[in-house]
Amino acid sequence: MKLSNQYPNFYKSILFFISDKNYSISSDSSKMLSFMVPLSNHKNLVDNYELFYGINGVVFSIVTLSETAIIKRTKSQYVDLDLTEKEWIDIIYQTSMNHFSSEEYLALKNKSLESNSGCFSLVMILIAILLMF
Repeated sequence: MKLSNQYPNFYKSILFFISDKNYSISSDSSKMLSFMVPLSNHKNLVDNYELFYGINGVVFSIVTLSETAIIKRTKSQYVDLDLTEKEWIDIIYQTSMNHFSSEEYLALKNKSLESNSGCFSLVMILIAILLMF
C-alpha cells in the first residue's frame, strides 16, 4: 500500500506547507512518499520533502540536493502510526525550522545573495569602463 494511503493525515499536512510552491511528487510507493520543490534562487537545487519507511515506522525528512550531492538532510523522529493533521504539522514545522536555520542551508542562501550581487557589480564595472571610452 502506498504511503500516501497509509498516512493520509501526513499527505494533507505536507500539502499545507508546499501547496503554493511548484512541487511535484517524485515518489509514492510503499517505501517512500517524496515531494520535490525546485529552489527559485538556484537553478540546479531542490528540496525534497520525504516520508520514508524504516524499521521502527516512518521518518519525515527534508533533503536539499544539488545535481551531484546532498547538501543538507534533516530528519524527524520515527513515527509508528498516522498522527493527526496537527501533530504532523508540528513535526513538519519543527523539522523545517531545524533544516532551514542550519548553518549549511544559511550558507547556501548567503552564497546565492553574494553571487547575485557579484554579477551586478561586474555589470556595473563593465558599464563604467564602456562609458569611459
